[in-house]
Amino acid sequence: MPYPLRFILAFITLALLGLAVFSAMSFASKPPVDYPMPPLGPTLGDPLPHATGMYTAVTFVDADPDWDWDNTCEEEVATWLAGRGLAMASVTLTLEADDHTLPIGVAYPSAEDPEALVLSGCDVTESGLACRVAVAASASATALDAAASVALVAAVADHLRPKDKESWAQRDTWTWDEYKPLLREIEGGWESTCLKMQSR
Repeated sequence: MPYPLRFILAFITLALLGLAVFSAMSFASKPPVDYPMPPLGPTLGDPLPHATGMYTAVTFVDADPDWDWDNTCEEEVATWLAGRGLAMASVTLTLEADDHTLPIGVAYPSAEDPEALVLSGCDVTESGLACRVAVAASASATALDAAASVALVAAVADHLRPKDKESWAQRDTWTWDEYKPLLREIEGGWESTCLKMQSR
């Protein structure tokens, strides 16, 4: 083979070899790409987006022919929801006559010996939650105020809880202490810090 042709072929071979070595070194020196992972955990069962720290606009509506909100708890409800990471754009709480369809019941002081029973439940709207509250039984004004105060937020919490066995089992393990600042402890029990119910 003529000398110039052998020189050209050798030059091309060395150039290709050098390029291959450079490419291999460059590839090996690059750190692995850190692709973002999708969110972990179930997303079903949360009908509304909610974020800790957000402050909920709370509205009380009176539509019960027998009972009336004499004093309401907008700030206390919003504070409780924010502290639990359940805040949203708005919650409307409507006092209605008991029609025996509401899923959540709060008895005070206990389910075994209730002095008051208040029912509640929530449905999704375009702007937030619409919750209904109904007085099922009352033998004491203090007991009714306490049960109703818990029923206000218990329905919201139940509506937004994860829909799984563990969360379902925890529904019966709550204590009155968990519902501060809506409640405060008094001698022999609890009373509402803000809600006052009146019969018409």
